[in-house]
Amino acid sequence: MLLSALFLVGCQNVTKQEKKGTEDDPLFETTFKDYRDLKYFEKFEKISDNSINLQNSADGYRLMELKEKNNHLILFYKLSDSEAGSPDELSYLALDTLQLPQLQEDERVTIGYCYHDDYNEGEVIAVVKETDSLHVTHIVKAWRASAESESIEKLADHKGIKCLNEFFERENATIPFEKIS
Repeated sequence: MLLSALFLVGCQNVTKQEKKGTEDDPLFETTFKDYRDLKYFEKFEKISDNSINLQNSADGYRLMELKEKNNHLILFYKLSDSEAGSPDELSYLALDTLQLPQLQEDERVTIGYCYHDDYNEGEVIAVVKETDSLHVTHIVKAWRASAESESIEKLADHKGIKCLNEFFERENATIPFEKIS
């Protein structure tokens, strides 16, 4: 557990050269077909995943939320340059991780449901307070999975971030399309 904690310290200011896979830290820039292929994540359960919508990119950037007991982790990855094209042959490249702080009982992790005018769709990762409404009103912490830097960056300012409540549940509830666009 201590060994995995040392490797899961994402969001450090590390240059691309320092993040390259090495014998000491083989996680970053390691290709994989299934997240469980990476030994650090073999005990984690996938909670959700999301594609980042970039205008002119074939890189296929993605985020995945993983959980093991009370440990929440976000894996930032993309399609590998060496991918063959067939869905059965796709491989991915690990770029960065974010070890989330211990969540309070009324907090949830959301990826792909928060938006900001300055960022691409799907880039915002947030810890939000649980709510009984369609829109989240309290963002506890937020990060951005930046395709430009291929790293996860902490967002100090939450102004302008809007989140839909992906956990919104009501009997016979539907969300009108015009409310989410």
